[in-house]
Amino acid sequence: LYGREEELAKLHNLYAKLCGLSFQGEENSEAQSPVVIIDGYSGSGKSSLVEWFLDQLKSPTKTDGTKEFLLLKGKFEDLQTSDPLSTIANAFKGLCLHLLDEEQRQTLDRVRTALHESLGTDVYALAPVIPNIKELMGKTEESISMSFSSLDTGWHRLQYLVQTFLQVLCNDNCPIIMVLDDIHWADPASITLLSALLRDTSLKMFMFIGTVRGEELGVQH
Repeated sequence: LYGREEELAKLHNLYAKLCGLSFQGEENSEAQSPVVIIDGYSGSGKSSLVEWFLDQLKSPTKTDGTKEFLLLKGKFEDLQTSDPLSTIANAFKGLCLHLLDEEQRQTLDRVRTALHESLGTDVYALAPVIPNIKELMGKTEESISMSFSSLDTGWHRLQYLVQTFLQVLCNDNCPIIMVLDDIHWADPASITLLSALLRDTSLKMFMFIGTVRGEELGVQH
């Protein structure tokens, strides 16, 4: 990918600040949780830029002092409103599969203990957004069915549980990067949940990157 060095440097600078560093590895007293929106026409390289950034963060040769991260990644599709939260659910499913890898045993044990202490059996109510939550917890209890309706208390409870889940995962040694492509096609339930997450000041080690086609956004979006 050529011609995007300035934008790539901005992403690295924001991630360095998230880790409490300057871009060149110097100590920075205040960590910041950034929200990044990448706007551009279809085919302009938005997703490639993000992949380039993530690949560099994963490089075993990096020496900038930034920390290893967990990734939540998904892509919204057109006409997806009939299946609310499916993109976010797929992103969480991928994260859980990563944590269940044998190489992540230490992180998985920490997450299981923290979730059990924070949520108890309520953790299984996350099934609408985290379909493999039972496997993540290593238990066989049946998950609790919940309504997606934003008009009932079930929705607000689910939103609280997702925020708590991310708070458990985010710590000083394990930032989370959430990448969602084509957010102009996000369903209303996903937009509501994302709005709550991005306003949550307790998510100290959380970075959000969304790509959008600005030409798809009307004044009422």
